[in-house]
Amino acid sequence: MAIGFTNYEEQVVVPVLTLKEKMTALSSASKIAVLNGFVAKILPGTLKHTVPIDSILIEEIYREIDRIEETSRVIMREEVVMVEATYDEFGEELTPAEYNVAPTTIDELKAELAPNFVDSFTTAQVGAIVDKMVQYSKSDGSGTAAFYATEVIK
Repeated sequence: MAIGFTNYEEQVVVPVLTLKEKMTALSSASKIAVLNGFVAKILPGTLKHTVPIDSILIEEIYREIDRIEETSRVIMREEVVMVEATYDEFGEELTPAEYNVAPTTIDELKAELAPNFVDSFTTAQVGAIVDKMVQYSKSDGSGTAAFYATEVIK
């Protein structure tokens, strides 16, 4: 006669952390290293050997920084639709669409960007990313990426 054992395993539910929570857990040095890695165009797989962060998290941070850059370009080009255009039944425009007014200072740009990324970054982190964008756009010798330095008045 064989004795049987039954194992009952309780499933452990691992909470899914937001990017903001993951960023909070990182050291200041790691955050700065990832931001500098983004600016220097260091691939996440390479950066993970320098910074003790998983490459998947680095990629996630890079994607959000990309979103901040693109959103800031849209805001600066006054392409954010504030009020949709209205049309009659024949497709004729009755009232034109209203677009945002571009911020005139870096602080205004930061203030406009920060609410769009509350799930990813703190207001201070968004500010640091914008400051870095302005910094590297000023130092770009080609002139092509000098968008923030020339378009945003300090």
